[in-house]
Amino acid sequence: MEFSLLLFLLLSVILNYSLIRLDFFFSKDPKKQIQDVHMNNPSRLGGLTLYTLFFGYETLFLGKFNILFWCSSIILLIAILEDFRISIKPKIRLAVIIFSCLTLILSLPILPKFNFGTLNFLVNNQIFQIIFFTFSIATVINGQNIIDGTNGLSAITALCIFAGILFLAFQVNDTYIIEKCLIIITLIIGFIIFNYPFGKIFLGDTGSYFLGLISSYFVIYIFSNYQQIPVWSAVVIIFYPTIEVCFSYFRRIIQKKSPFFPDNKHLHQKIFFLISKKLNKKTLLCNALVAPILAILWLTPLLLLPISIISNFWSIFILIILVSIYFLFYFFLSKYEKNEL
Repeated sequence: MEFSLLLFLLLSVILNYSLIRLDFFFSKDPKKQIQDVHMNNPSRLGGLTLYTLFFGYETLFLGKFNILFWCSSIILLIAILEDFRISIKPKIRLAVIIFSCLTLILSLPILPKFNFGTLNFLVNNQIFQIIFFTFSIATVINGQNIIDGTNGLSAITALCIFAGILFLAFQVNDTYIIEKCLIIITLIIGFIIFNYPFGKIFLGDTGSYFLGLISSYFVIYIFSNYQQIPVWSAVVIIFYPTIEVCFSYFRRIIQKKSPFFPDNKHLHQKIFFLISKKLNKKTLLCNALVAPILAILWLTPLLLLPISIISNFWSIFILIILVSIYFLFYFFLSKYEKNEL
């Protein structure tokens, strides 16, 4: 297994470097989006490495085409167009994502059970579960995509999420999840070498969609098959991308803006603009400092998961603290911006 992981790492480095060079020759004209804070016009093809190497071995050499491969491939069809700078309407992207997530959920024989006392008859209803977990996966997918804007943030967040899943897999001795998580973690490390701190390549829609889909699927798989684990611990694992999407959605609704179109008001962007203002210039340093500042959010699975699995009480208590930290941080930055105007 150690040799296989070294091979995956080597292939990841080689393929990411090749994609950086390829994108350099074919994308001379930068097409900025409102949410972009990149210092240059980096490649957005990092997701191709993750997708190709993760599924390549099973599909090409073993001939295994499972439901996870097909659902990821459906999303890839729209994501790769965006990464090649061919714009797809947000509602079309969302529809394809939801269809893919629904297909994946319907393929699962069992789903996680909630423990809400008298409300169990409602929340453990099959229809409710299918709808809830479909949109849960879609939320994590979009959350990973939102934070793929500053160097290292989305990749490091995904790295911690898969490390948290790996921790649970070791607890229950699930060799399937252990093997898959080790492969993905290795591939992410090969990507981060070029993504942080210099931002030579980004995950793009392909990579962020892929990581969001796989991570949320693994979480649902773990909590479906090992229901002795407190279900609220699942939220601890995927907390950061989830809170980013939920907060952004309701923020735009309150501001009477469409929740389907991007903006530059996310927490990591506010931090980037604040640092840039203090340094009087948008530089690579400004971009690279964002991820370390937000460490309290992306480190959540590593720091708090061992505590949260003790009981649902501790899971909920920890989540309340995390949500409070996020809100206080966001509104502090917003108030600071207003005072500076």
